[in-house]
Amino acid sequence: MSTEKQIAANRLNALKSTGPRTPEGKAISSRNAARHDLLDKRFILASECPDAYDVFAQTFYDEYRPATATETALVDIMAAARWRLIRLANIDAGLIDHEYTVPAGTETAALPVPARVTLAYRQAATSGRTVETAGRAEARLVLQFNGALDRLDRLRRQRRKARRKSRRISGLRGKEGAK
Repeated sequence: MSTEKQIAANRLNALKSTGPRTPEGKAISSRNAARHDLLDKRFILASECPDAYDVFAQTFYDEYRPATATETALVDIMAAARWRLIRLANIDAGLIDHEYTVPAGTETAALPVPARVTLAYRQAATSGRTVETAGRAEARLVLQFNGALDRLDRLRRQRRKARRKSRRISGLRGKEGAK
């Protein structure tokens, strides 16, 4: 326990603080309020709108209504994983669209659209490791989302079970007191 003298000295020292002065110090200080990397939103690309993510994440908060810090962290994981899955789907579509619009030979121009899309996907997949890497990333993000959802469900079931048990015990105590 601090003494009154120590508390007074701390208050005087706090008044002298001017905060970080260098850009590096300011960058570090700006992260002080971030609870973890997901919440500081470093996964949002410069080309993406942070406000759009906030609206998107709010739909998860509205649906799951986290009641504890752990539940909030799990909902954060779910929202971030889903956001990134949507991004990957857009990347996948962009890759295929790019290959689809590349001038094709006359032999592919006459093919029906589904066949041309299939050929475009095959070309995108064989032109580099992008599709394979995106597939692995997608599988990892699905696991993150489902794992967080499963953990959230387990926590809530445990809490409901504990509440029911507490009510039963309270009910028993009430009946004993009435005797």
